[in-house]
Amino acid sequence: MIFEILNIFTGIMTSVGASLTLIIFKTIFDKKQNQQEAKEIQEDADKIIGDAFKSDDVIDLMLKNVRELREYYIISKRQATNAFSASLIVCFLGFIVYVAGIAVFVFSGEDTLLLTTISGTIVEVISGLFFGLYRHAIKQLNIYHQRLGTTEKYLTAIRLVDKMGQNQHDTMYRHIIECILIDNRMQLEKVPEEKKDKDGNN
Repeated sequence: MIFEILNIFTGIMTSVGASLTLIIFKTIFDKKQNQQEAKEIQEDADKIIGDAFKSDDVIDLMLKNVRELREYYIISKRQATNAFSASLIVCFLGFIVYVAGIAVFVFSGEDTLLLTTISGTIVEVISGLFFGLYRHAIKQLNIYHQRLGTTEKYLTAIRLVDKMGQNQHDTMYRHIIECILIDNRMQLEKVPEEKKDKDGNN
């Protein structure tokens, strides 16, 4: 009986130790990655701002905007992946705590279920917070993806207008400008509605 308990305890401690080691290494890796991303973003932002004052071409500015949106899209995608993997690790750790409490109770008869239930629940709550962070990252990812797609569509439209006859340029450019203004107005109106829905759900 004692040997079985020691084996269970050793297995549990090994699993917990491996999970903690994985979390520590992941935290260190994410920290270095975030520092590198912050440096690259700052350099790109400075370059974009500097180029914006040098160029009066709208197409060049839109292309720079697309490049910047793609960079933020990649960063948001990495953040979503990191949050999801962290939530899975913590969720697995909470499951180990639950299993450990049940195993100790079954093989030793000690009443540790309450303690392990509380501990496991706390870990699972932390996992839920990570899933909430993942949800927020996915929401930001969808916003960047939507704006990126919209900007690329306007760029395509402008390129196609350039291939039309000169007598059609003014009319088509005016139509594109109206579409951009309507799209921006719809985006601004959508923000208060989403906030209102969020407050209503809370």
